[in-house]
Amino acid sequence: MDLVNIEEVRKYLKFYTRHFSNDNELHHLYRGVFYSPELCDYVVILCTALEYPKEVIYNAIEIFDRFIILHLQSATIEERLATFDKPYLESKRSVMLALLTVLQLVTKLIHRYSRLGTVCVKCILSCLGYEFDESVILHSEMCALNVLQNSLTHQTLEGCVELIVALCKQYDKDVTFPMKDELVYFVYGKYRHLIVKLKKCHIFPESSIHMDFVLGFSILLACFILNEQIHKIGLLDFVINLLGIVKKEDIRKASFVLYDLI
Repeated sequence: MDLVNIEEVRKYLKFYTRHFSNDNELHHLYRGVFYSPELCDYVVILCTALEYPKEVIYNAIEIFDRFIILHLQSATIEERLATFDKPYLESKRSVMLALLTVLQLVTKLIHRYSRLGTVCVKCILSCLGYEFDESVILHSEMCALNVLQNSLTHQTLEGCVELIVALCKQYDKDVTFPMKDELVYFVYGKYRHLIVKLKKCHIFPESSIHMDFVLGFSILLACFILNEQIHKIGLLDFVINLLGIVKKEDIRKASFVLYDLI
Protein backbone atom coordinates (compact mmCIF):
# COMPACT_ATOMS: atom_id res chain seq x y z
CA MET A 1 0.00 0.00 0.00
CA ASP A 2 1.23 3.56 -0.73
CA LEU A 3 2.19 5.96 2.05
CA VAL A 4 -0.86 7.02 4.02
CA ASN A 5 -1.46 10.72 4.66
CA ILE A 6 -2.74 10.81 8.24
CA GLU A 7 -4.50 14.17 7.75
CA GLU A 8 -6.39 12.81 4.75
CA VAL A 9 -7.38 9.75 6.79
CA ARG A 10 -8.67 11.98 9.61
CA LYS A 11 -10.69 14.09 7.14
CA TYR A 12 -12.19 10.93 5.65
CA LEU A 13 -13.09 9.56 9.09
CA LYS A 14 -14.68 12.87 10.13
CA PHE A 15 -16.70 12.94 6.91
CA TYR A 16 -17.79 9.32 7.33
CA THR A 17 -18.66 9.80 11.00
CA ARG A 18 -20.70 12.94 10.25
CA HIS A 19 -22.71 11.17 7.54
CA PHE A 20 -23.13 7.72 9.03
CA SER A 21 -23.16 8.10 12.83
CA ASN A 22 -26.54 7.12 14.28
CA ASP A 23 -27.43 5.76 10.83
CA ASN A 24 -30.82 4.08 10.89
CA GLU A 25 -30.45 2.33 7.54
CA LEU A 26 -31.03 -1.39 7.78
CA HIS A 27 -27.61 -2.36 6.42
CA HIS A 28 -25.98 -0.44 9.29
CA LEU A 29 -28.33 -1.60 12.05
CA TYR A 30 -28.26 -5.25 11.00
CA ARG A 31 -24.88 -5.53 9.35
CA GLY A 32 -23.42 -9.03 9.17
CA VAL A 33 -26.75 -10.88 9.28
CA PHE A 34 -25.69 -13.02 6.32
CA TYR A 35 -22.00 -13.38 7.18
CA SER A 36 -21.34 -17.02 8.01
CA PRO A 37 -18.44 -19.51 7.80
CA GLU A 38 -20.30 -21.27 4.96
CA LEU A 39 -20.76 -18.08 2.92
CA CYS A 40 -17.14 -17.05 3.52
CA ASP A 41 -15.88 -20.47 2.44
CA TYR A 42 -18.00 -20.44 -0.70
CA VAL A 43 -16.94 -16.93 -1.76
CA VAL A 44 -13.28 -17.77 -1.12
CA ILE A 45 -13.50 -20.95 -3.23
CA LEU A 46 -15.31 -19.10 -6.02
CA CYS A 47 -12.92 -16.11 -6.07
CA THR A 48 -9.84 -18.34 -5.81
CA ALA A 49 -11.03 -20.34 -8.83
CA LEU A 50 -11.51 -17.04 -10.71
CA GLU A 51 -8.10 -15.79 -9.46
CA TYR A 52 -9.50 -12.78 -7.60
CA PRO A 53 -7.61 -11.45 -4.53
CA LYS A 54 -8.82 -11.07 -0.95
CA GLU A 55 -9.94 -7.46 -1.53
CA VAL A 56 -12.56 -8.76 -3.97
CA ILE A 57 -13.51 -11.62 -1.62
CA TYR A 58 -14.32 -9.42 1.38
CA ASN A 59 -16.05 -6.74 -0.70
CA ALA A 60 -18.25 -9.48 -2.19
CA ILE A 61 -19.14 -10.86 1.27
CA GLU A 62 -20.03 -7.42 2.68
CA ILE A 63 -21.93 -6.13 -0.35
CA PHE A 64 -23.88 -9.39 -0.67
CA ASP A 65 -24.93 -8.98 2.97
CA ARG A 66 -26.06 -5.38 2.33
CA PHE A 67 -27.89 -6.34 -0.85
CA ILE A 68 -29.97 -9.10 0.77
CA ILE A 69 -30.86 -6.90 3.78
CA LEU A 70 -31.85 -3.91 1.63
CA HIS A 71 -33.62 -6.09 -0.94
CA LEU A 72 -35.80 -7.66 1.75
CA GLN A 73 -36.45 -4.20 3.23
CA SER A 74 -37.79 -2.92 -0.09
CA ALA A 75 -39.93 -6.01 -0.74
CA THR A 76 -43.61 -6.24 0.21
CA ILE A 77 -44.77 -8.71 2.87
CA GLU A 78 -46.07 -10.98 0.10
CA GLU A 79 -42.71 -10.87 -1.72
CA ARG A 80 -40.81 -11.66 1.49
CA LEU A 81 -43.07 -14.62 2.23
CA ALA A 82 -42.71 -15.82 -1.35
CA THR A 83 -38.92 -15.63 -1.02
CA PHE A 84 -38.86 -17.87 2.04
CA ASP A 85 -41.69 -20.16 0.90
CA LYS A 86 -39.90 -21.17 -2.29
CA PRO A 87 -38.67 -24.77 -2.55
CA TYR A 88 -35.04 -25.13 -1.37
CA LEU A 89 -33.54 -25.60 -4.85
CA GLU A 90 -35.37 -22.59 -6.26
CA SER A 91 -34.25 -20.43 -3.32
CA LYS A 92 -30.67 -21.60 -3.79
CA ARG A 93 -30.90 -20.73 -7.49
CA SER A 94 -31.96 -17.15 -6.62
CA VAL A 95 -29.22 -16.80 -4.00
CA MET A 96 -26.55 -17.97 -6.45
CA LEU A 97 -27.73 -15.43 -9.04
CA ALA A 98 -27.61 -12.67 -6.40
CA LEU A 99 -24.13 -13.72 -5.21
CA LEU A 100 -22.67 -13.82 -8.75
CA THR A 101 -24.35 -10.49 -9.55
CA VAL A 102 -22.72 -8.90 -6.49
CA LEU A 103 -19.34 -10.40 -7.41
CA GLN A 104 -19.79 -8.95 -10.91
CA LEU A 105 -20.41 -5.48 -9.42
CA VAL A 106 -17.40 -5.75 -7.11
CA THR A 107 -15.05 -6.57 -9.99
CA LYS A 108 -16.35 -3.51 -11.84
CA LEU A 109 -15.84 -1.28 -8.78
CA ILE A 110 -12.26 -2.44 -8.22
CA HIS A 111 -10.68 -1.45 -11.53
CA ARG A 112 -7.26 -2.97 -10.86
CA TYR A 113 -8.64 -6.44 -11.54
CA SER A 114 -10.29 -8.02 -14.55
CA ARG A 115 -14.04 -7.54 -14.63
CA LEU A 116 -16.50 -10.40 -14.46
CA GLY A 117 -18.70 -10.07 -17.54
CA THR A 118 -22.29 -11.20 -18.10
CA VAL A 119 -21.26 -14.07 -20.40
CA CYS A 120 -18.79 -15.33 -17.78
CA VAL A 121 -21.46 -15.12 -15.04
CA LYS A 122 -23.81 -17.13 -17.25
CA CYS A 123 -21.12 -19.80 -17.80
CA ILE A 124 -20.34 -20.05 -14.07
CA LEU A 125 -24.02 -20.40 -13.17
CA SER A 126 -24.41 -23.02 -15.90
CA CYS A 127 -21.43 -24.98 -14.50
CA LEU A 128 -23.13 -24.86 -11.09
CA GLY A 129 -26.31 -26.27 -12.63
CA TYR A 130 -28.32 -23.04 -12.95
CA GLU A 131 -29.38 -21.88 -16.41
CA PHE A 132 -30.16 -18.17 -16.87
CA ASP A 133 -30.64 -16.00 -19.95
CA GLU A 134 -28.21 -13.09 -20.24
CA SER A 135 -31.17 -10.70 -20.03
CA VAL A 136 -32.04 -12.09 -16.57
CA ILE A 137 -28.44 -11.62 -15.39
CA LEU A 138 -28.39 -8.03 -16.69
CA HIS A 139 -31.73 -7.33 -14.97
CA SER A 140 -30.33 -8.79 -11.73
CA GLU A 141 -27.30 -6.48 -11.97
CA MET A 142 -29.50 -3.41 -12.51
CA CYS A 143 -31.67 -4.47 -9.57
CA ALA A 144 -28.59 -4.81 -7.33
CA LEU A 145 -27.30 -1.38 -8.39
CA ASN A 146 -30.68 0.19 -7.69
CA VAL A 147 -30.95 -1.45 -4.25
CA LEU A 148 -27.37 -0.80 -3.13
CA GLN A 149 -26.88 2.72 -4.55
CA ASN A 150 -24.47 4.72 -2.31
CA SER A 151 -23.69 1.79 0.01
CA LEU A 152 -21.33 0.34 -2.62
CA THR A 153 -18.60 2.80 -1.60
CA HIS A 154 -18.49 1.97 2.11
CA GLN A 155 -15.20 0.85 3.64
CA THR A 156 -14.84 -2.86 4.48
CA LEU A 157 -13.48 -4.42 7.66
CA GLU A 158 -10.58 -5.90 5.67
CA GLY A 159 -9.89 -2.46 4.19
CA CYS A 160 -9.72 -0.92 7.68
CA VAL A 161 -7.25 -3.61 8.80
CA GLU A 162 -5.00 -2.91 5.80
CA LEU A 163 -5.17 0.84 6.48
CA ILE A 164 -4.06 0.31 10.10
CA VAL A 165 -1.24 -1.98 8.93
CA ALA A 166 -0.08 0.67 6.43
CA LEU A 167 -0.05 3.31 9.19
CA CYS A 168 1.92 1.01 11.50
CA LYS A 169 4.51 0.33 8.78
CA GLN A 170 5.10 4.04 8.32
CA TYR A 171 6.41 4.17 11.89
CA ASP A 172 7.99 0.69 12.01
CA LYS A 173 8.74 -0.66 8.52
CA ASP A 174 9.78 -4.06 9.90
CA VAL A 175 6.58 -4.75 11.84
CA THR A 176 4.67 -7.88 10.79
CA PHE A 177 1.28 -9.27 11.75
CA PRO A 178 1.47 -13.08 11.54
CA MET A 179 -1.97 -14.73 11.20
CA LYS A 180 -3.59 -11.41 10.18
CA ASP A 181 -5.38 -12.85 7.16
CA GLU A 182 -6.56 -15.90 9.12
CA LEU A 183 -7.97 -13.69 11.90
CA VAL A 184 -9.76 -11.37 9.45
CA TYR A 185 -11.38 -14.42 7.85
CA PHE A 186 -12.27 -15.80 11.30
CA VAL A 187 -13.95 -12.52 12.32
CA TYR A 188 -16.12 -12.49 9.20
CA GLY A 189 -17.31 -16.03 9.98
CA LYS A 190 -17.99 -15.25 13.66
CA TYR A 191 -19.19 -11.67 13.13
CA ARG A 192 -22.72 -12.01 14.55
CA HIS A 193 -21.55 -13.91 17.63
CA LEU A 194 -18.69 -11.45 18.15
CA ILE A 195 -20.98 -8.39 18.02
CA VAL A 196 -23.24 -9.90 20.70
CA LYS A 197 -20.19 -10.48 22.92
CA LEU A 198 -18.94 -6.92 22.38
CA LYS A 199 -22.30 -5.45 23.35
CA LYS A 200 -22.18 -7.47 26.58
CA CYS A 201 -18.84 -5.74 27.25
CA HIS A 202 -20.61 -2.38 26.73
CA ILE A 203 -18.85 -1.65 23.46
CA PHE A 204 -21.26 0.43 21.35
CA PRO A 205 -19.39 2.15 18.48
CA GLU A 206 -21.01 5.26 16.98
CA SER A 207 -21.18 3.89 13.42
CA SER A 208 -20.27 0.90 11.28
CA ILE A 209 -16.83 2.34 10.50
CA HIS A 210 -16.14 2.78 14.23
CA MET A 211 -16.99 -0.91 14.68
CA ASP A 212 -14.63 -1.79 11.81
CA PHE A 213 -11.77 0.06 13.47
CA VAL A 214 -12.49 -1.52 16.86
CA LEU A 215 -12.42 -4.96 15.22
CA GLY A 216 -9.46 -4.04 12.98
CA PHE A 217 -7.27 -2.92 15.88
CA SER A 218 -8.39 -5.91 17.99
CA ILE A 219 -7.42 -8.31 15.17
CA LEU A 220 -3.92 -6.83 14.99
CA LEU A 221 -3.58 -6.76 18.78
CA ALA A 222 -4.61 -10.44 18.86
CA CYS A 223 -1.87 -11.11 16.26
CA PHE A 224 0.72 -9.71 18.67
CA ILE A 225 -0.69 -11.68 21.62
CA LEU A 226 -0.88 -14.98 19.72
CA ASN A 227 2.66 -14.57 18.40
CA GLU A 228 4.14 -13.40 21.71
CA GLN A 229 5.01 -9.94 20.38
CA ILE A 230 3.68 -8.04 23.39
CA HIS A 231 6.52 -5.50 23.05
CA LYS A 232 4.91 -4.30 19.78
CA ILE A 233 1.60 -3.27 21.40
CA GLY A 234 2.96 0.25 21.99
CA LEU A 235 2.99 0.79 18.21
CA LEU A 236 -0.73 0.02 17.99
CA ASP A 237 -1.42 2.33 20.94
CA PHE A 238 0.45 5.10 19.11
CA VAL A 239 -1.64 4.63 15.92
CA ILE A 240 -4.87 4.45 17.97
CA ASN A 241 -4.04 7.83 19.53
CA LEU A 242 -2.98 9.18 16.13
CA LEU A 243 -6.34 8.37 14.53
CA GLY A 244 -8.39 9.30 17.58
CA ILE A 245 -11.46 7.43 16.33
CA VAL A 246 -11.81 4.61 18.89
CA LYS A 247 -11.09 4.11 22.59
CA LYS A 248 -8.05 2.12 23.65
CA GLU A 249 -10.09 0.38 26.38
CA ASP A 250 -12.66 -0.83 23.81
CA ILE A 251 -9.91 -2.32 21.67
CA ARG A 252 -8.37 -4.10 24.67
CA LYS A 253 -11.76 -5.61 25.58
CA ALA A 254 -12.54 -6.54 21.97
CA SER A 255 -9.17 -8.24 21.47
CA PHE A 256 -9.69 -10.44 24.53
CA VAL A 257 -13.24 -11.29 23.38
CA LEU A 258 -11.75 -12.31 20.03
CA TYR A 259 -8.89 -14.21 21.70
CA ASP A 260 -11.44 -16.09 23.83
CA LEU A 261 -13.36 -17.20 20.71
CA ILE A 262 -10.32 -18.56 18.88
